[in-house]
Amino acid sequence: VLNPSAHAVWCLKVPACYNNGFGIMTTAPENGRYDVAYSFAAKTNGLMQQLVDATTKQDNVVVKAIGEPVDDAAGDVNERNFEFPMFEATMLVMEGETITHTGFLVDLFCWDKPGHRAIDGAILDTEPEKHTLHCLRDIEKCRKNGYAVLKELDDGSYDIAYRFDEAGNQKVLDWVDTTTPKERNDVQVTVVGTLAAGEDGLYLADASVGDPGSNPGPAPMPNPGSMPVAPAPAPAPTVAMACTSDDPAFENQLALSGNLALYWTVEMSGEEDAEFYPAMRARLVKTGSGYGAIGFSKDGLMYPADAIIGQPGATPEAYENTGYERPKKTDAFGLSDVAVTKADDGTTAWDFTRTFDSGSVPIDVGGTAWGRLIWAEGSGGLGYHGSNRGALSLDFTTCDSSVKKLRPVNSKAIKTHGILMIAAWAYLSPFAVVAARSKNSKLTPGTLWLKVHAVFQLAALICTAVGLAKAAHTIGRADGVDHLSGRHQKLGVGVGVAAGLNFVIGALRPHAPLPDEAKTGLRLAFEVAHRLVGYGCIVLAAVTMFSGVHKAHDLSHIDHVAPWNTAIIAPLAVCAFLIVALTAHINFVLPGREVAPKAPSHDKKDVP
Repeated sequence: VLNPSAHAVWCLKVPACYNNGFGIMTTAPENGRYDVAYSFAAKTNGLMQQLVDATTKQDNVVVKAIGEPVDDAAGDVNERNFEFPMFEATMLVMEGETITHTGFLVDLFCWDKPGHRAIDGAILDTEPEKHTLHCLRDIEKCRKNGYAVLKELDDGSYDIAYRFDEAGNQKVLDWVDTTTPKERNDVQVTVVGTLAAGEDGLYLADASVGDPGSNPGPAPMPNPGSMPVAPAPAPAPTVAMACTSDDPAFENQLALSGNLALYWTVEMSGEEDAEFYPAMRARLVKTGSGYGAIGFSKDGLMYPADAIIGQPGATPEAYENTGYERPKKTDAFGLSDVAVTKADDGTTAWDFTRTFDSGSVPIDVGGTAWGRLIWAEGSGGLGYHGSNRGALSLDFTTCDSSVKKLRPVNSKAIKTHGILMIAAWAYLSPFAVVAARSKNSKLTPGTLWLKVHAVFQLAALICTAVGLAKAAHTIGRADGVDHLSGRHQKLGVGVGVAAGLNFVIGALRPHAPLPDEAKTGLRLAFEVAHRLVGYGCIVLAAVTMFSGVHKAHDLSHIDHVAPWNTAIIAPLAVCAFLIVALTAHINFVLPGREVAPKAPSHDKKDVP
């Protein structure tokens, strides 16, 4: 009541406070004290919770509420809220919090269509780059339903980051109407607006819109009407822009993400041997828990690259990225002056000095020092970063830079690939072998076994082809991943080739001999080859499936290994049991049925 601007955001997030409802204070204090002007109705409390979750402020939470007072608000409202006049807002705007965001632009009419499939056929939550400017701009329903910018999720899919209010939608229309050519796709924008919350998610209030990487300028605050608001906040401290360091110990500073920043100075001489220089004396600062990493790459991709990784509570170490896998420690380049410091506010700083002219990716600092810089961060210990990574060309001497957008492997596509391959090689193909083994068991009539065997093998081959194509497509769309960079990929291609070959062998099989004919040499060769390749495929596929499951888990595409392994082991065990049982039936039960006929019986009365 005396200094509401000092009310901390962490306090607002305490469950007892977060779930107990919010209110808005009087504009000016009476007798040196503030009081509640309005309490929020249930829906408005939900909007405020969105802002509390999204804000980067530490305190000084000032909101403008757009709506009207209500006498009786619907919904579950804390009983104490009824002690004050109640307010129902259609939008809450976080005063003083300007958001800059770059992302794909979508129209809400297309986004809301089933499966997020736009009118032009683009699947907006997986391939928004295919959405055309023509669809965004020239179709009346798309123009009238508003716009949003997307954000990329950890699994490589997309969701709405921010919608636009009426003023922002008009700015979007102004931008698309002046952008050419008509059929352009990959429509991305940089938007600057004030953080706000509405009933259907986060908004940017009165946003400015520009080309990617541009600075459309700060957005003016929307007019909320005559709603009483808290006093205007004190001016925010000036933030260092571009590469001007706010730490006097370093010449340059670059924000790699909202949680990771790099400080550095290029040293031409120092305490090390002369050949160590020129070198980069640097500090990597991570907000929050987890690890932070930077790397030096030839092309901005994950490998080949030299990396410097700082893990929680440990000094930074040198690593080498040689594939789409966990990096390995290396002594190919050295680090000196390493240190780790954790501040009271939870930020961690990793200090190091690294020579430019060493490692697998040395950097030339003669004249300009352009080099590909990659970065990644994650929570906890070293693990898969998902979409928390990036790449840029950076001149370490002048700080000129250009960002390279990286696309991660889509986790949904990897799961689909895994399901198709497990269906093919843990279910369809093994049961096709069971059907073939039943040929001489006299349990299946006629050629039924052959029909089941052929249909199941064809279905397995189709699933394999589709599964491999799905994997190739998603890996091909991702940056920094080679199709055949790992053992699992090579094994998978081997399974596909062997399966196709065996299907061809089966289709071109020599005719079986008649009952009174002996098998030809060609027929014998076919039977041996077909069985060896068939059983070999299943064994190789089992190894490939298990390696794929563990690889997917290591890269955080799946959360748990056990359900996937169970889906593989259970049907393979059933098929193995059936094959053994059929073999035993054929070799031991059927021969025993061929017994000699009984001798004729003699009646006692016929005995002389």
